[in-house]
Amino acid sequence: MTGVDSPQAGSATAGGFQVGWSAVCHAVIVDDKEILHRITALVGEEHALRSRRLADEVISEDEAARLRDLEESLDQCWDLLRRRRAARYAGTDPEEVEARPREQVEEYRQ
Repeated sequence: MTGVDSPQAGSATAGGFQVGWSAVCHAVIVDDKEILHRITALVGEEHALRSRRLADEVISEDEAARLRDLEESLDQCWDLLRRRRAARYAGTDPEEVEARPREQVEEYRQ
């Protein structure tokens, strides 16, 4: 990952979670490996916040909002990855698949 979406590009840590970069899987991500890398980073951050909550540590409103943001971003990234794989399986170009808006992905039933 490079550019403004990478954690290294202008990110900072506040309260133990990443700020300053978009966790959304944008069209900048060009292959499944990069999407999986993003998912791994998001899951690590999500687990850290959930561990604090499970340890009865009080998490701030900002951290709670970040946790919700992480959940939505992960749903969006997984959706993009599944659709890219489906396109490849169907014999179409996975590069044509773009991330769906969060609002659309969040409406899906699990």
